[in-house]
Amino acid sequence: MFLRKLVAAVCPLLLCILLSIALRWMDGLSWLSGFWGYAVKGLLLGFALALILPAGGVKSHMNGLQPWFLGGVGLLVALILLQYLAFAGVLRLLLLELLGLNPQMVLMEGTAVGFMLVTVILNRRR
Repeated sequence: MFLRKLVAAVCPLLLCILLSIALRWMDGLSWLSGFWGYAVKGLLLGFALALILPAGGVKSHMNGLQPWFLGGVGLLVALILLQYLAFAGVLRLLLLELLGLNPQMVLMEGTAVGFMLVTVILNRRR
């Protein structure tokens, strides 16, 4: 029982430390600067966020929500691509101009995509 509690306390902490090291390393890569850097960092954050509970030993089950999560992933990926096209000047959308192209939005959308993908993978029906 003590080992299980130790795993629940230490594994999420180790995951956060590894994520911090990875994000710092990614800051030094020139090809991950700008728009796609925020998207990739968001995906990595979402992966880590979805892995915190399983790393601590918590198990959950989804009852038929996988297609809905995948639909949400598709919508968010489409939104990220639209934002990139607007950022690159290829596409002009009034709604995106009103919202503004904020890198933190791309980071948050990438985080949601990563979280939902890992959640669907870990909780698929067997």
